[in-house]
Amino acid sequence: MDLSQLTLALREKIEPRLIYSPFLRLIVFSPLFLLGFLAVVLTLIAGALYLPKIWRVSPDGFEPIVRISGLDMTQNWSLKRNARKLEEAGKLPEAVEAWQGAVAQNPADLGSLHGAIESAIKLPKREDRLFYSTITQIQWLLRINKTNSTDVELVSRACDHLGLYDYAAYLFGSLDKQTLPPAAQAVLIKNLFQQNRIPEFEAEMDRVKLSDPELHYYRLAHDAGWKNDPRSGEAFAELEKAAQEGPTSERVGHLLLRAAAQKNRVELYSSELDRLARRNEARADDHAIYWTLLAATGKTNEAVRLAESATVKPDSAMEIVRVTHSYLALGMIDQARELLKEMTPRYARSPELWMLYVNVLQAKKDWDGMREAARVIRQDVGSRETLWGYSYYLDGRADLEQKRDAAARIAFDQAATSTYEYGPLAVFVARELTRLGFADRAVQLFKSLETTLSENLGFWDACYAAAAATQDAAALLKATENSHRLFPKDISRLNNYAAALLINQTRPEEAIQLTLQLYTKFPESNAALINHSCSLLLNHRGAEARALLEKVNIRSLGAAELSQYYLTLFETYHDLKMWDQAERTRGLITETALFPIQRERLREKIKQMPSLAKAA
Repeated sequence: MDLSQLTLALREKIEPRLIYSPFLRLIVFSPLFLLGFLAVVLTLIAGALYLPKIWRVSPDGFEPIVRISGLDMTQNWSLKRNARKLEEAGKLPEAVEAWQGAVAQNPADLGSLHGAIESAIKLPKREDRLFYSTITQIQWLLRINKTNSTDVELVSRACDHLGLYDYAAYLFGSLDKQTLPPAAQAVLIKNLFQQNRIPEFEAEMDRVKLSDPELHYYRLAHDAGWKNDPRSGEAFAELEKAAQEGPTSERVGHLLLRAAAQKNRVELYSSELDRLARRNEARADDHAIYWTLLAATGKTNEAVRLAESATVKPDSAMEIVRVTHSYLALGMIDQARELLKEMTPRYARSPELWMLYVNVLQAKKDWDGMREAARVIRQDVGSRETLWGYSYYLDGRADLEQKRDAAARIAFDQAATSTYEYGPLAVFVARELTRLGFADRAVQLFKSLETTLSENLGFWDACYAAAAATQDAAALLKATENSHRLFPKDISRLNNYAAALLINQTRPEEAIQLTLQLYTKFPESNAALINHSCSLLLNHRGAEARALLEKVNIRSLGAAELSQYYLTLFETYHDLKMWDQAERTRGLITETALFPIQRERLREKIKQMPSLAKAA
């Protein structure tokens, strides 16, 4: 039986069974219909796979999860191809837009992110319409690719080209300076100068030798503005010459302004500002610094007039900060608030800018504005790890001022348990929590930051204040030990560390060495006398401790010092078994002024006194 006969036989056998299924009859007996049906099915399957955003492209564990569709992938590929062609044709602004479009189609595509940032660096002058999206892509790249060295190099060049020195400091501030690529180190050094942190700038310029040619002009600006020898005049002359022409003339001109402002050379500043303005290169903060110079020379009315008529808008967080400070210096607080209200959301990931805005709101007692600022911060999911904790603090601060104590406690709890990628902001929040009477939340926050801020002196000083307020002896010891480690020559930190050792009754040999240093240097100090007496007692030298304590001028002691004095005196009498004196002294101790560990020790010693043992 050939194939045609076999087919006919099968048809005769199957056809009667499909008499009530016309659709299946068409499928089985009409090849053209079958092909059309399969084409429709495949199209529907392809559409289900191609159009919905079901393909996860973000790395494992990364949040927020990024999902795209097959259509997004196709458009991403097409836009990248178009961007490369535009770059080859020299159409750089259009190329940047195409790269940014590719990023929008697939935000997890590192090639698109790198291309967008590289393309922005190639622009001869900054394009404001592309500027803000470039900033967003810079931070997104570092987040999604875990801040590797290649990305740091690229971002450093972008920040340098766009003048985003403060932004670079925020991005790289938590990284080890020794491991940063040269471009990043150069940007951070420039930021130190731009933020007027001159001693740190000098130290870094001496520490590292970098090939960045612009650092030569930064050194000249430093010598011109911050030196008082012949080098200052020579540096000014070289800066003025370099500012006239050349590829770096604009940047040199701004450095010349900084040096002229530092030396209060108003005429030089004015002429250079006019030159930059004629070339459309003067920035908003250049004008703002001029206002303050005029006010300093008694021309406040002219400065206010210029400030009120200013049309140049700040286009970086650093510029906004400087213009705001100029407004505040001229007493124009309402203008400062309006500027920050308008501009801060554009730089929503700048901690310094938010802190300045909130300070202005606080000065105006604008608690509703503070709460609105918190809401705006939390609209940006990308700032969850950086600013959300601060936003909860703002909610709590506003609630506290408006007598919503329960809501304030909840908000402060959230602030204390949030993540802070920007260490100085976390320290600020913790300091404020301590000041507002929520030191227990501050201690909780500090404990979560110990690893990342272990070399930050301000962190440990703030931690000490919170530990003292909560009478947390263990936290006090850790804070004072690290403060003393980082700044061993500071007398107050040495004294605090010694006191913490004594409160915790630990390391008696080290305690007596420290208190002896203080007593030798300040033999008339009551604090030195009490602490050294306590360390003598800790080393079982009660008689010597008693002799020192008898020298203390009780009338000059504050309430807290008085309790520590009577506790030490009681323990000395107890050690010497002078029970009557110990009994009289214990009644003079204010237990609430003592740390819990001291109160517990006091109770144990009281139980050991013979009079109480007989009474029992």
